[in-house]
Amino acid sequence: MSWIMIDVESDGPVPPDYSMVSFGAVVVEPGLSRTFYGKLCPISEHGSPTRSR
Repeated sequence: MSWIMIDVESDGPVPPDYSMVSFGAVVVEPGLSRTFYGKLCPISEHGSPTRSR
């Protein structure tokens, strides 16, 4: 059995008003060498300019 950890980052606290701006995953194993990372474009202008965009 393998474990995969997944994380998402958003530019605000309310899903309908803000956007998911990045996501990633890693297979939990020695070395943590199997990873994935993606960035997305925001879907609205509500997000904070200090957050990842």
